[in-house]
Amino acid sequence: MLRPGTQDTLISRRENMPTAKSHAELVREVEPRIKAQAFFSARVSEAHILDRLREVSDGYSRGEFGLGEARNRLKDFLRAESYDPHQGGMRNLASTGRLNLILKQNAAMAHAAAEWKRMHDPDAMKVYPYVRYHARSDNRTRSEHSQLDGRIFRKDDPFLSTHTPPWEFNCRCWLEEITEKEAGKTPDLIQPPTPADKVTVDSKSGFSFDPAHAFEKFDLQSVKNPEVRGDIREQAEIEFGDQIHFMADNVSADFEEKQYKSFSDENLPSAKEWTAAPAPKRIAPDEARQKLEAGFEVTAGDGRKVIMDQAVLDHWTVENNKLQSDIDSRLACLDYAVETLQFPSERWDQETQSRYLKKFQKATGGFEGCMVVVTNDGKCRTYFLPSVSKLDKSRVGISYEVLEKVESSTGRNATQTTEVNAAPGHSDDRAVTITPEEANSRAEFEKNPEKTGEKLKKLAKEVDLKIKKSDAETADQFASVLESRMETFKIPAFSRLQSETQKNTVGGVLGDKFSVNLPVLKNSEKRWERMKADADKHGGQLWTFATGKDDLVRAFVDHEIGHILLTRSGKMDQVAAIFGKAGISHPKLDAKGNVMLNERGIPVMTMDALEISRYANTSDPHEFFAEAFNKYMSSKRDELPEYIRQMIEEIIGPV
Repeated sequence: MLRPGTQDTLISRRENMPTAKSHAELVREVEPRIKAQAFFSARVSEAHILDRLREVSDGYSRGEFGLGEARNRLKDFLRAESYDPHQGGMRNLASTGRLNLILKQNAAMAHAAAEWKRMHDPDAMKVYPYVRYHARSDNRTRSEHSQLDGRIFRKDDPFLSTHTPPWEFNCRCWLEEITEKEAGKTPDLIQPPTPADKVTVDSKSGFSFDPAHAFEKFDLQSVKNPEVRGDIREQAEIEFGDQIHFMADNVSADFEEKQYKSFSDENLPSAKEWTAAPAPKRIAPDEARQKLEAGFEVTAGDGRKVIMDQAVLDHWTVENNKLQSDIDSRLACLDYAVETLQFPSERWDQETQSRYLKKFQKATGGFEGCMVVVTNDGKCRTYFLPSVSKLDKSRVGISYEVLEKVESSTGRNATQTTEVNAAPGHSDDRAVTITPEEANSRAEFEKNPEKTGEKLKKLAKEVDLKIKKSDAETADQFASVLESRMETFKIPAFSRLQSETQKNTVGGVLGDKFSVNLPVLKNSEKRWERMKADADKHGGQLWTFATGKDDLVRAFVDHEIGHILLTRSGKMDQVAAIFGKAGISHPKLDAKGNVMLNERGIPVMTMDALEISRYANTSDPHEFFAEAFNKYMSSKRDELPEYIRQMIEEIIGPV
């Protein structure tokens, strides 16, 4: 677990670096100082995947949850991204080995950077000018690490810039601070300082990491590839805004932390709650380029006159070194930026700039964001945000204003559906439209706000579940289903019922605690549409079982209850044997028991586990049982093969 302060500072200040490069290419092109200032993983170029890796990795590094839970959260996410967790090898991002490496290595690097900061405090340097190197004494320790065991180095020895643990993947070594007197007891172990120009990287993989650079000026000069350098700069601008200031050379920067508030500090809902505007039509890149070169004026939603001109192009080409193909793609999306200015969802003011933000519905499904930054001197920059999490990270500043409507210049309307608070200095008389169903739910909640809360208090010894008015109906449904199952199966009260902290996770049971993300669970129609779209890519088979959008709360609860009942029964071996049968391909039979044939007369093959859901066939008997129980408790129980129903009833008794 990380100490507050320096370690958490390092974690929050590192910047994401999406890259398609292999590990070998990263060794050649990215120096140790950048490894200390960026978060990346070889061959992970999709920004939204890197965002999720970063989110879970940082949570694990801070000690918010353990390695097993962190790994499972990432596996669940990556399965939905079509990665196969059961395909071995380090090239598979979802494999247990690769995820363990990412999580452990980043936690170790964060710890090392914080320790370096503490050890090099002037007072600490006076008392403890030396460190003793310690290697683990077992057969897993590399010989080049064992050779350093017991050796003593001055803290300012350049040798430590490439040999401070972890200086190789899965390195478990550590440094012990010692006084000059202690070092003098074994003078033969004191190493002479290595000249800076003689320092080498000795790790066999080529991995190197210098914690001394984690808190220095952000300098991209050592990144040899200009596109990678531009990507890092752009990501830093998005996340830190005017807290990071790049010099005229476009590679070095100063970081000045400012007391900005985020959307969560202001108790605003995530951008996931915004209703997305339809995506504007793309235009010809040449047409967009001509418009920017000539310059044109846009009236922003707050009445400000903004000039979009050559500065927008220069930001892409000169400052961020974008490839021509990327520039053409951004030019084609110029109207996204125009609509973001004209009809922003929110505006966040920083000391030297204002950020206009908007969420769009992608034609292919899912969402993306756009941010237009206008500096106090009128310079305009545009950013295209690949995920809602990036949109949320951009919502920081001194003050903010929530605009009334989320509409587009083409006349297509989409009204924001979440409650908001006024920014300091702004009135709170904005009209916020909600659906009739949500209005009824809120009205009922206002009449008897304790009703759902009292029900939940019966289910857990401690309840730390924040229920907004907009979540009241979902909370009541969740409480009713959970109460029914706990009574039916005589499940004792949970020790704690709490809000799920991971933004995109519905929740789940961990030990005797139950977490739930009501805002995510509430958006049943959107979740169901996403599930169906995903199923269309996999022969119509849903990732996790549910009968429809109105069944998602019930399905979530029953899946988790299935885990509880199997654990309580102690019959894992029996379930594993049944899963072995359910997970084997066999001919599919029709209602009369005849083998079904395709149009070419070939038997149609199926798997009983796969017929429940894709999640039921992930080679994990526990998940197989949870999904089978989920379907057993639904209106589709009769679709389960008889031997699977018998398995469930032997464990839980007939229901």
